[in-house]
Formats: sequence, structure tokens, C-alpha cells
Amino acid sequence: AVVAELCGATAHAGLVEPIEELARGLIESISGEAAVEAFARLVVVLSRLDATRGRRLAVLANMIMRTRRSDQVRPGFYPWWQLASEVALRADDFNALLNRGGDDAKAAILDVGGFGGGAIFVAAPVLSPLRVTEESLDRFREIAEQEDQAPWQRRIARASAKLWATGLLPQLLTWANRAELVRSEEALYDSRFGQVHERHLATVLRVIGYLARLLLDGDHPADGTDAIALLHTRAATLADAEHRSIVVGCTTALGYLGEWEPILTHLGPGEPWMHQAAHNVFKHWVSRDLAERERAARWIARRLRTHRDLAPEVRSTLGTLLERLEREIGRHIGWEEEGGVEGAEGA
Repeated sequence: AVVAELCGATAHAGLVEPIEELARGLIESISGEAAVEAFARLVVVLSRLDATRGRRLAVLANMIMRTRRSDQVRPGFYPWWQLASEVALRADDFNALLNRGGDDAKAAILDVGGFGGGAIFVAAPVLSPLRVTEESLDRFREIAEQEDQAPWQRRIARASAKLWATGLLPQLLTWANRAELVRSEEALYDSRFGQVHERHLATVLRVIGYLARLLLDGDHPADGTDAIALLHTRAATLADAEHRSIVVGCTTALGYLGEWEPILTHLGPGEPWMHQAAHNVFKHWVSRDLAERERAARWIARRLRTHRDLAPEVRSTLGTLLERLEREIGRHIGWEEEGGVEGAEGA
């Protein structure tokens, strides 16, 4: 703490390298709220002297704290959380850190993945992709090919969404068949939904769906064929005993392809992120063709009529989607049009 105060009081350009070296040496040893607060002040001082070095050091420290020292430093709480939440790498930062390799490369992947992962969690488009060099994408693929730890495979998948790294699809398809990703899970914190427990495969499937969609909308749609086939196979073999997060991940992935029936069929209670994904599937990915919109409206109306035991949250989401679809197609889809009992009774 004393060192941080002294550096702040006497800050000048000549202190940049010593402060960075000092901070790097402290990351693995700080423990407790007071030490973390002092370390955060040190990072702030460095950032004022050299914003680029400050950003890169901050994401390095954040990666180490979150993946190796969470119990000692509690990075999800003030003061570190506030500092880390205000840092975002630029493309040149990502390039530089990835080329350094080791922990620096992992820091870049974790940081970028935070932005990509938040969007794919709810079937949203990844806006403002990070445009990095081809050399960095090649290095990114090399790192992915060498990674054998399930948590880092999930983080790499999340980063590939933010990078629009469609070239990573073959690697993701390989990972999707790993039993370890099916078995292992992690407790994730989302600012919108709180703590969520998910199997690693759920994230990988979502990213496969998103990257396949990018290919379908781009110049090489045929390159997404294997990804689409894998998702269809996975969806067709979803078992009752399947972990719920994998069901959500797979149906969300298919939603990226404009396939709305799987996610609506499996919609359940207590998963607001899946309900948000269902809304986004229709907002961003389902064909604007009115015939397809009417088909979806009829399907929803039929499901509401024939499945009286649907949870209130599910009925609410389906009802909202039906109303929006009816406005788009310009007419009400009544029970009588579906040949339903309610229509006959009212006749």
C-alpha cells in the first residue's frame, strides 16, 4: 500500500517499467481486501502513465485472479471488480498479448471471451467484432489446437465469437465430442441473471451455432455444413437425462440458424436467459418471410391450446411471441383456425 501511494505521488514516465515489473511480481502473492485495493491503485497509477500497459496488465491480473487465486482475492467484488469491469482490450492489445503467449495470451482470450460470451448466452448477435490480424487468428487457432483443459476450451470458444473466428469451427466440432465437456461444469456469473451453473459443452454448442450462422450469411455457406449437421444430430439425440444446460445450449445454437421450434419446445421455467434467447431468435434469426412467421404463430397457438400444464413463465413468453407474430402477419391466429376444441365450443 505504501509503495502504491508513493508511486501515485511521484508518478512520472520513468516509473512505467518499474511499476509494471512490480505489479507483475505481486499478482501471484497478494491476498485479502487491503492488499487487493493497494494493487488496484498501483494498476491505476500505471494506466495514468501508460494506458496501453495499464490495460494489458489489468487483464493479466484479472485472468490470474479469476482462474487461479479467486479464494485469496475475491475478484468478483469491490475494489477489483470495478477496475476490471472498466477495462476492454483493443485489437492491438489482443495481437500483442497473444503473441507473447503464456499467461498474457490467456489473459487476452479471457477478456475478449467475456464480451462474446455475454451475447451468445442469449442468442444475440455479437456486435462490433474485434478485428485482429490474420497472424493473430493463426496464433489463436494454434493455441486452441494445443489446449486440452475443458474450462479453457470453453473460454476459447467464447473468444472466437467476439473475434468472428469462423476458422475455429473445425476445432470446436472436435471439442463438442469430448466427454469431459459434457461432464464438467462451472458456476458463471451473469450481471443480468446472477449465478448460472452450466456444462462447458453448452457454451461450445452456442458458439458453433453462431459461427455457422456467420458462414451462412457470408460468402462461404458450405463451410458451415458440418457444424449444422452436428447440431441437428445432437438435438435429435437429446436424452431426458441430459444436463439441462446442454439442452438450452443446443436449442439456442439451432436458434441462430433460424430454427425456432427446438427452443420453444424445450422452453422451461426458472431459466430467464433461455426465454431471452427465444425472443432474440425471432428478433434476429428467424426468416422474415411472412409464411414462416405465420407457421410459427400457428405452432405457438396450438401449443398453448394443447399443453395446459405449461409453466406460467413459458405461457407468458409464448403468448408474447404469438402477439408479436400476429402483428407482423397482420391478423389474429384464432383457436378455430387450428381446429381446436375451444373454437368448436364457441361456435
